[in-house]
Amino acid sequence: MSPQTRRRDLGLACLIGLLLALLPLREGLFEPGERTLLAPDSASVHLPWRAQLTGLGEDGVQRPRNPGLSDQALFFYPYQRFVLDSWLRTVRERDLAHAPLWNPDINLGVPALGNPQAGVLDPQVLGLLPLVAAWGDRGFHLGSLLMGALRLGAAAAGAFLLARRLGLSRPAAGLAATGFGLSGFSVAWLGHALGHVTPFLPWMLLCIERMVQAGSSQTGTSEEGAAEQSGPRIGTSAAWLGVLFAGSIYAGHSETSFYGGCAAGLVAVSSFTRNKRASLASLAALFAGALVSLPMVLPFLEYLSLSGAKALRSGTLARPMPDFLALGAIGLSLLALHRLRAPAQRAGEAREPRLDARRWVAVSLVVAGLLVVLTARGLAENAGLSLIADLHGKPGFGSGFVGSGSYPEEISGFLPAGILALALAAALTRGGLLPSRGLYLALGFGALALVLQTPGLLELKRWLPLVGLGATVRAAVVSSLFLSLLAGEAFDCASRVTRLWAGVAMLGVAGALLISSNPPDADPVPPENDEFVHFTRVPPANLTEQRSSLEGWIAPDFPLERVGLAVIEAGADPEGALEIPIELYDGSSGLDSALDGSGEPPPAGARGFRAEYLQTNRLSPGRWTFELRLYGTEPEPIARRIAAVSTLARRPQPSKLGLGLILASLLLVGGSSRLARGALVALIAVQALWFAERQNPVVPVAEAFPPTRTETLLEADLGGRFLSDPGVFPPSTGMLSGLRSLDGYDALEPVEFSKLKLLLAKPGQQGLLGFHARGVQLSGPFFSLCGVSHLVLRSPLEQPGWSLVSGPPTLETFVYRADDPSPLAYVVPAIAPSVQVIQRWESEQIFEPLDLAAYDGTFQIDRPATRVSMRELGRGARRLELEIELDGDGLLGLSEQHYPGWRATVDGVETEVELLNFFHRGLPLRAGTHRVVLRYVPTNFWLSAVLAGAGLIGLVFLFRLRR
Repeated sequence: MSPQTRRRDLGLACLIGLLLALLPLREGLFEPGERTLLAPDSASVHLPWRAQLTGLGEDGVQRPRNPGLSDQALFFYPYQRFVLDSWLRTVRERDLAHAPLWNPDINLGVPALGNPQAGVLDPQVLGLLPLVAAWGDRGFHLGSLLMGALRLGAAAAGAFLLARRLGLSRPAAGLAATGFGLSGFSVAWLGHALGHVTPFLPWMLLCIERMVQAGSSQTGTSEEGAAEQSGPRIGTSAAWLGVLFAGSIYAGHSETSFYGGCAAGLVAVSSFTRNKRASLASLAALFAGALVSLPMVLPFLEYLSLSGAKALRSGTLARPMPDFLALGAIGLSLLALHRLRAPAQRAGEAREPRLDARRWVAVSLVVAGLLVVLTARGLAENAGLSLIADLHGKPGFGSGFVGSGSYPEEISGFLPAGILALALAAALTRGGLLPSRGLYLALGFGALALVLQTPGLLELKRWLPLVGLGATVRAAVVSSLFLSLLAGEAFDCASRVTRLWAGVAMLGVAGALLISSNPPDADPVPPENDEFVHFTRVPPANLTEQRSSLEGWIAPDFPLERVGLAVIEAGADPEGALEIPIELYDGSSGLDSALDGSGEPPPAGARGFRAEYLQTNRLSPGRWTFELRLYGTEPEPIARRIAAVSTLARRPQPSKLGLGLILASLLLVGGSSRLARGALVALIAVQALWFAERQNPVVPVAEAFPPTRTETLLEADLGGRFLSDPGVFPPSTGMLSGLRSLDGYDALEPVEFSKLKLLLAKPGQQGLLGFHARGVQLSGPFFSLCGVSHLVLRSPLEQPGWSLVSGPPTLETFVYRADDPSPLAYVVPAIAPSVQVIQRWESEQIFEPLDLAAYDGTFQIDRPATRVSMRELGRGARRLELEIELDGDGLLGLSEQHYPGWRATVDGVETEVELLNFFHRGLPLRAGTHRVVLRYVPTNFWLSAVLAGAGLIGLVFLFRLRR
């Protein structure tokens, strides 16, 4: 490839990347600083911000614009702000105490560095530092858009250059760039950590291919001369490969970077026969890049091993024996298709003289039979979304997505219909341009099979240690790229007959997906209303939306402790049905619908209940009964009421435009004229852009957590942590104001904190789902260990020990302060083994944990302290300094999570941090005045730093490599 050709390809790659980056995000990029990504409207539709949004933003817009992006609002937006603000403060004050290695603002504290998605060391997050330092909020909003556009553009440009390096024509390379750059995985996960990883894969493979071709192209020179000429190029590419792999890991989503790294490693191994030195250099670069990433990887592996997420998945993820029937069908089908492949057709070669009807009838029967078997064996319900993106609706249009699950998860495997058809044509073609075609086919279609949760393969994957716990949709980063490359190859090499058959086959699959066999519409069943229980809102007879609501009131004299909602499938045992805890209010003023259809208000003193977000889209098609269960003090319900009997029928509802684009592109797949082929590339681009439209809505900054009076009050008055109602300060959003919340969301959560949730729950309450201000025992002994000083509620509360600070109309919420708040730091004068403390709690003996602590260490209290004074000298994200004076012995307790890596000095002497009260960090103290310093340094920090340094040295060595 001549230098002029390379320059032209680079220019085209930049142009394609720029177009595919600008068009989906054009509204925000053309209004710099006025709009933002990361879907803040998914959280700010809740209190307290909801009260400030009246008249702001865009009129007539349904909020949230894309409910499937809630993780961005609940995690990525607040966490990135926390990380950036902490690093800026660290730089400005030149104090590493504020470095965001630990996050004290959610739960009882969590290791921020241990969660890669937090972006503590992610260059794509740290790259926003200059913008935030210069322009604050405006800089963050502008930077989030620019980084999103950069990711889309980099993914497309990398795929284009890789395709050209592999020998594809420019139209075929443009097709591959469009397919990968605007694939379901690239677009749907753009604002998540998964999207941060996606652009690295094509560039990594480009580096490997450059190394392979650099050495193998010197055929006319001696071995030493070839090494001398190609060596610097190999070394540079190897060094860049290591940097890119490390960057993909630091990007923050370990599952996605694992799949990408495995794909790159397999490509490197497969290139051994073409250029063994380049292959070895590639593997060495990947290893060096992995070493460089250890300062983030080791804390993550530690956090994962101690996380509630791992414990939950390990306990609930079924690992059945593989479906051998499905595996056998897959194996026999692959063998048959391998024998039935057609020869490749290169430019200038003669085309097939006639249609080989017997071959294509056989291929059709094999493919149809395989699809029938896999569907019968349990192929994923949403597998069809990989072909028809809006089969069950699409966010931002009409009723939105009404299919099962979360749209980003379910749409991950999507590729434009023309890409899928051409990739199928490549699989049915013998020979082609791509090196290691067998590996490319295995990676492309094998990864897609995992994404679609194909029976047989899914069970095999789940048996893998650790990797089996992950979601298979992350493999879409591999399937999207390799299928796009295969499509480009088929565009150049597959015969017209093969491409025509592939287009017809995809039309057949699309037609089958549009045939609905769901049950008919159901007649409405009235709710069981009476003088004791009255429903004001219930799920509809036909469930067609993602969510439904249930709401009503209960008579004031009804003996009630809690309520639950059982969701019962037709024909199933009602006693084994899923029961959802729902909110119970002390007054009906908490109801949004205070009047029912008759116009009669609820009686005075009635108690309201609400299940605001029933995720009915997660149910399977069929008939469902929603039964309200009312509980007293006994475990069995004292009353039951039918709220609704509904039918879930997921009928296909794709748009006419989407179907038209699919039909037109599939009809043109078999075209051989220049006009038809050009029209095919254009249609694939249009379908990809149509899919990307509104997937990542740009939100006006006025809707991005506007200032509220509730936050102002808490900033001034909050001495500890707060806990809120459902729908008030959603998990982790308090971080935006520097407010500590007992609740939080980081997708991992220390397993000990998950156990605490169960201890705090009211009797019969589901501990994880019911973890909010009305679902926990506010007067229980374990709650006093949590340092909660305030409650933030959407309706009034009657609870001894809590006093109203203020409420509407002064505030957007009701704020209550504890009469005797538990401190964040305390000294306990008496200890007992944990077993004894648990026994006292189980026997309902009243005790105060701040006076008697659970402790299993060796420290003995000889003379208990009776007088303690404490003064805070300094506090940061990862450091706390206290001055403590006490007249006897005691154990210093901190209402923060005990976790490996916390170290302490008492009067300059290293002291072991011990476990106190099941969850807290504790330090033994004798009588006197002490200066206590606690700091967090991740476990194996220095080991990881040394190994990362070795990795950097290895990359420098590779850069200078000539052989």
